[in-house]
Amino acid sequence: MTTPTTFSMLRAASGLSQSEAAAVLRIGLSSVKKFETGRRTPSPGIIDELAEIVQLIQKAADNAEQMIDEQVERFGGHPESLHLGVCADDHEANALGFPAASVHRMAISRAAAYAISAGINVVIGYRGADPETAAAVDAHEL
Repeated sequence: MTTPTTFSMLRAASGLSQSEAAAVLRIGLSSVKKFETGRRTPSPGIIDELAEIVQLIQKAADNAEQMIDEQVERFGGHPESLHLGVCADDHEANALGFPAASVHRMAISRAAAYAISAGINVVIGYRGADPETAAAVDAHEL
């Protein structure tokens, strides 16, 4: 078993695959693999960039949780279901401020876990693919 590295832990927490991490961080895939195994040490800037992505996910999840709580308070109880939309591609994710669709999916998965733990049925699909997520896209751009 390989000892985890800071790089490998942050990459996993970001939701990026190794090839996505290479593209987002503008480095070679071989460098990503060496950083993961500890055969090479990434620069502090690389670690900082991955940490910022993880923080972006947390901030988006926190905002989604706040929106869920506001909806529950506004309507006096839990909705029957909550529709969450994920980005279809990296271009859509970039337009929302996420470096890749997989990073947006990580934020949505955290929001889904929060809603499920509150007893809300969660339906996940692509953003705008159904009336519920289309309305959310128009209202929140999340």
